[in-house]
Amino acid sequence: MSIQAEAAVLGACLTSPKAADLACDLLDSSVWQRDAHLTVFDAIRELRQSNGSTDTVTVTNRLARAGKLEHVGGPVALHDLQSEAPLGLNVEHWCRIVLDTARRRQVATALDRARSAVLEVDDIDGLVEDLAADLATGPSTRSVVNPADIHAAFEQRVHRRPGRRPRRRPRHRPVNPLRRQPGRHPRCV
Repeated sequence: MSIQAEAAVLGACLTSPKAADLACDLLDSSVWQRDAHLTVFDAIRELRQSNGSTDTVTVTNRLARAGKLEHVGGPVALHDLQSEAPLGLNVEHWCRIVLDTARRRQVATALDRARSAVLEVDDIDGLVEDLAADLATGPSTRSVVNPADIHAAFEQRVHRRPGRRPRRRPRHRPVNPLRRQPGRHPRCV
């Protein structure tokens, strides 16, 4: 599931600079499962830091200049990321999926190390402390994100300034069939 969420985040970033800003605020380099996705995200983040565009052509050129284009699968892979991204701005939801999966991988890795070391170590209390330190500090501790913070970042970056009410659409008036319309006689309607 995380691979699809990663692809959705990258596809949205290639489509919308605002989505790229939001993803760069919420994600870091340690949460990506695929190396190719990490390479694309790093290129997008570098472009956004220099206020550059994050469209497919610009990211392709950035990766080609760095000699990493073939590592990600070439321009076709970038085009596939963009074209297969689901419609809509669900970037915050996809980022939460990526962060949650990264946190789960971090916990699983720490538990695997502890399981393999539990029979070989003499100081079990030290092992427990190391396990706690691995779980408390790590690359994906940012995965514990308050949904209100995500919503506030989304509102600020993508939608509108906080506190500003959106414009209301004008109401559609139903057509009165008895009202005279140009070229029509009211009795002939």
